[in-house]
Amino acid sequence: MNRNFSLKHIYIENFKSIERLELDWTQNQLVVLDGPNGFGKTTIFDAIELVLSGKIDRIKKPEDARVSFNDVLFSNDSTRDLIIKIQFEYESKTITLAKVLPSLKRLTGIQKQPGRWEIFDTYHLETMNSPINEKNKITQDQLNALFNIDQFERIYSLFYYIQQQENTNFLKRPGKERLTEISRLFDTKEEEEEKDYLQNTCKFLEQEKRSLKKKIEETGKRIEQYKDQERLDAKEQVKYERLFYDSINKQWDREDIRILDKQLRDQILEELFVLEDFVINFDEFEKASFNKQLRQFAQGTELLGHTIQGKVFFSRFPEMEKMRERLRKVQSFITQLQDFHKNFSRIDFKALNEELKLELDIKAINEKIEKLRSRNGDISHLSKIVNELNNTRSRLITQMKSLHQHHHSNQSECPLCGFDWGNFDSLMNEIQGKSEYFSSLHNESAVIQNNEIEELYERHIKTPLSELNLVFNLPENQISEAFYRVVEAAKHREDDVAKFLIFCEQNNIGINEYFNIEYNSYLDDEKLNIQIGKLSSFLLGYLKTTKEGYSEFDQKHQIFSRLYKELFEESTERLALINQEKINSKKLYIDWVFYNQMNSNLQNELNKLTKYQENHKKLSKKVEELNQIITQYGLVIKQHWKNIMTDIEIPFYVYRGKIMQNYQRGLGLFVKETSDLDSIIFVSDIKSDHDALNYLSSGQLSALVISFTLALNKIYGHKDLGILLIDDPVQSMDEINMASLTELLRNDFSHKQIIISTHEEDVSRYLQYKFSKYGFRPSSFNMREQAKKGE
Repeated sequence: MNRNFSLKHIYIENFKSIERLELDWTQNQLVVLDGPNGFGKTTIFDAIELVLSGKIDRIKKPEDARVSFNDVLFSNDSTRDLIIKIQFEYESKTITLAKVLPSLKRLTGIQKQPGRWEIFDTYHLETMNSPINEKNKITQDQLNALFNIDQFERIYSLFYYIQQQENTNFLKRPGKERLTEISRLFDTKEEEEEKDYLQNTCKFLEQEKRSLKKKIEETGKRIEQYKDQERLDAKEQVKYERLFYDSINKQWDREDIRILDKQLRDQILEELFVLEDFVINFDEFEKASFNKQLRQFAQGTELLGHTIQGKVFFSRFPEMEKMRERLRKVQSFITQLQDFHKNFSRIDFKALNEELKLELDIKAINEKIEKLRSRNGDISHLSKIVNELNNTRSRLITQMKSLHQHHHSNQSECPLCGFDWGNFDSLMNEIQGKSEYFSSLHNESAVIQNNEIEELYERHIKTPLSELNLVFNLPENQISEAFYRVVEAAKHREDDVAKFLIFCEQNNIGINEYFNIEYNSYLDDEKLNIQIGKLSSFLLGYLKTTKEGYSEFDQKHQIFSRLYKELFEESTERLALINQEKINSKKLYIDWVFYNQMNSNLQNELNKLTKYQENHKKLSKKVEELNQIITQYGLVIKQHWKNIMTDIEIPFYVYRGKIMQNYQRGLGLFVKETSDLDSIIFVSDIKSDHDALNYLSSGQLSALVISFTLALNKIYGHKDLGILLIDDPVQSMDEINMASLTELLRNDFSHKQIIISTHEEDVSRYLQYKFSKYGFRPSSFNMREQAKKGE
């Protein structure tokens, strides 16, 4: 039994344009909200919608979800709580709900976006004055259950609330979406979900079938490949023997090797054939390796040149270095002694005596040099004084001559001593004479100094220097710089030369006759190139003949070189452990392992194929059964919808006729669904396919939607909520339509509480008059006056 709750009290605080408002609608079957636009009529409808459905359908989130906002759209004052309380009543039972946005609730800029309804909290209170606390908080599902309504948030705008601006929104949707909206009312949601689940399950099973089919095809191909392989008798088992030990670890030399296909088997056997060829023709490999090394030496002209020029003198090179250094020092000393008069004070006679093994009287030489140094200091000081005196006299003479020339002065007195020389010329001559006298004193001292230096040279230096020059110029004490450089360059390649010589010695190749053996002599470029050519030709004469395909130029030689290094570490001792018989035994073992594994794999694949085929058959049967069930679900649901559309059609036709009267295409409008029941349209007659959206005026469309909504409410609104809200329908309807609507509401919806808004006072009075005339209890609330009370 439906309890038919009506709205008794509403309290709004700090919501949109309303500061504070409290309305009492007790026992009012018709509530008219009137007054000019902009004073909160629609705001009251928004408040009721927000409390009941948890959202305001006409307000959407921004397209860019990243946009931040500074404040919440619905809160007038962010420092105060936003509170909406609504109390519903049926007989003596009440339901009191509250929607709250606390001012202290911390929100991000994203959460402040319009359409973020999760920021509001919902409460179920005992009374309008009950405290709001966490224990009273409820969810939307719990709120729906209070009125025995499923999915309140979806159906509220469909037949409980006809909006001012969005009253044609439903009609403007495509036909398929219209049917989707209405299908929520048809109690088929659970069946639809079950049908969707079955369809998804069927899709999943179809995917599994395709996957199994692919596995069956792949397994079949592998089976055919296995069947094409040759088979050995499983009794012909071959004993496992390892070929290589120590650090050599070839995958195919392991006992537990897995050979998964013929390609791998052939690859392993190919390696073993190459190994067998190498073992059998190892002597050809050695000859090719010898030829390769010999050619490298014979074509290495630089190495041959160093060997020719320097090999003989490598052992004497340290001695050559010492001699060259001693000659450099001797030359340095000789150079200093040859200019003895200039360098005597800087020569280290002790080092000279020790280095050159001269018998010099170092003590006498040092004593004499010390005296010469002291006298040289005195001479330097005297020279300085003489130079200063002469410079002073020169300046004085210049000034006196200038004075005499310009002032015709005949000064004869000396400006230094005051002596009178009779005339100016005599004075000048005397001054010049004194300058020359002082200079002569300096020259005299220098001559004495030079004589003593010469005496030191003659007594102690001259004879040893002559003997030193004589010894220094002897051939055995000389070393050619060019010869030294040639040997030095060869010495830098001594290791390479040594390898070359060892190779020649090991292979009995005598090349000593090509070496330069003359000390302090070397071959110039032309002679050296001739000698290199001869030696190279001589070396190439030792090349060995190899079998065709086994020379150092053939690819096989490169393969053999890699094998010899990787498998035998270039050791003939390791190679001797492997023979042709062992390699053939390994090939037989590989074949035996391969064919036994192939037989085992073939059986495994056959078992897999049987399993895949059985599963594919089972899935096919299940898919067939599911498709039958899905088809039955669809037929039943569509029949149910068709029955419901039939139920709606008659009241819709009647209500449309009462409200809209006639229009340009006739008198009637019908609800028409497509043959597969996947969409609905509104047509002028059953034969027409033109949707009413394309030819009705805006007022007619509004009347059409109101008619359809009232029809839905009449058929499916028998729940615990007995209200019908209509926001200012007069805006798009004429007087005749409005009068018809009033009569329809009074006669067919007298059991509902109707809350309607209008901005026209005449309409408000008309509505109240019509309802009161027939014993109903109407009331009106002028929102402009209510706003003044709330200030």
